[in-house]
Amino acid sequence: MRNISSLNIKYLLAVSIIVSIIFGSVFTIFYFTIEKMLFNQVYQKADIVVDQTILLRKWVANMRGVYVIQRKGIEPNRFLPYPTLSCNDINLVLRNPALVTQEISELTKSLESYFFKLTSDKVINPKNAPDNTEKNALRSFKEKKIKFFKSIENIKGKKYFRLIKPLYVESTCLTCHVYQGYNVGDLRGAISVFVPIDSVYKDLSAIRHIFIFSGFLIVFLTTIIIYFSNYFLTIKPIRRLTESVKNFSSNMQISFTPSGRNDEIGILEENFYEMANKIQNNYKIMESEIEKATKELKKKDRIKTDFLATVAHELRTPLTTIQGGIEYLSKVLNKKENIEFIEIIDKNIKNLIFMMNNFIDIARIELGKLELELREENIKEILEEVLIFFKGYANEKNINFIKKELFDYSLFLDKRRINQVFINVLHNAIKFSPKNKVVEIIMKDLNKHIEIEVINETTFKVEPENIPGFFEKYKNLSNEKEKGSGLGLAISKGIMQAHKGDISIEAVNKNTVKVTLMFLKNNHVEELNESVK
Repeated sequence: MRNISSLNIKYLLAVSIIVSIIFGSVFTIFYFTIEKMLFNQVYQKADIVVDQTILLRKWVANMRGVYVIQRKGIEPNRFLPYPTLSCNDINLVLRNPALVTQEISELTKSLESYFFKLTSDKVINPKNAPDNTEKNALRSFKEKKIKFFKSIENIKGKKYFRLIKPLYVESTCLTCHVYQGYNVGDLRGAISVFVPIDSVYKDLSAIRHIFIFSGFLIVFLTTIIIYFSNYFLTIKPIRRLTESVKNFSSNMQISFTPSGRNDEIGILEENFYEMANKIQNNYKIMESEIEKATKELKKKDRIKTDFLATVAHELRTPLTTIQGGIEYLSKVLNKKENIEFIEIIDKNIKNLIFMMNNFIDIARIELGKLELELREENIKEILEEVLIFFKGYANEKNINFIKKELFDYSLFLDKRRINQVFINVLHNAIKFSPKNKVVEIIMKDLNKHIEIEVINETTFKVEPENIPGFFEKYKNLSNEKEKGSGLGLAISKGIMQAHKGDISIEAVNKNTVKVTLMFLKNNHVEELNESVK
């Protein structure tokens, strides 16, 4: 299921990323559109305030000023030529457009809604002196580069939208300002309107949080819906089809019926079902043919093996007789050259008998007719006897045996056959070890088995992939042309399996090999005899 799960996750990630990008882009556009609308509303509000203020100034200017009753807090404007007037014991104070604008601005400050300020580069009232922003705006208005100026400013920890618009001299303005050298249409100054916008930023923050939450919610819900839709429409049918393919590949059984869908999945199911039926039918035909051919091959192989066993057995009898005659001749002949000739013949006769015995053993193993003479034997004593037997051969190569943890343990064994296994394994260990090395023999008492390990360095590299071939017939341990029939390990494996044990070879490293003999504990004569039938 790894590939299908991976496909589902990849599809889910791709959908999530695409949906996130789409909704993120849409929400970003919406957010900046709303932000622009809110600031446009602020600008329009400020613009309306400016227009209303200018209209108020025009009205006051047209009225040549407005007289109000003098009272506490209303002081005469010392910058006017006739700031006061008395009428019927009532003192009146003249209010020009600039003063009216200033007093209204102070009133709006107390209401915390907005306020405005007048300024000019030819200021009469020091309170109306321009700041740096207003100086830049007045310069731009004079050069007619801009029609208005706007900015965002922090004033005493609060954010304000500031709109500055120019004020031009009209004929009614000359009454008070003619002495300053103004003409109609000249730039008199500017009016700055400050509109608080902290509430706008709070609204934008709330909108941003709503958009983010909504975006996550929409992406999550969309992903979940698409995930389950994809799972039930695509992934689940593919998994069902995959399981059917696995079952079919393992046991050639069709546990699957098409769903009848009229889409690509349905077509895939139909094609698989038809293919599986054809393969199953062909497989049954092939299986029948193979079974028939296997029976014939087994019959022929048994005949061949039986023939070889018979021939080997028949050859061994005259060879044994010849060996007896050679032994007699070696005793009665006196000439040295005759004795050497007889010894050569004797050696080769022994080799032939050894080969015949191997052929007979392997044939019996393959035919399942290996006979065991079972007795309760001490496995340590058998091993020690074989080690003594190989002591001379080991001394020739200056190889030492290192015995570890050998202990007495009795099992039902065919001593001659187990002795044959030990001889084969130790002979190989000495034969393929370099000179001046050691052969380790380790005995282990495990839960259900007794194990004997033989570890030695080799004169050739042991490749793990070649190890299974060591137990095949007519194969030698090394690639060199060593003498031997190549049946030793195959026979040893057959003997160990007949005792319900096993033999294995492991490459410790490329130049060190370990042979492990495994003997089953608590074995019984009846079970062992049954295993070789």
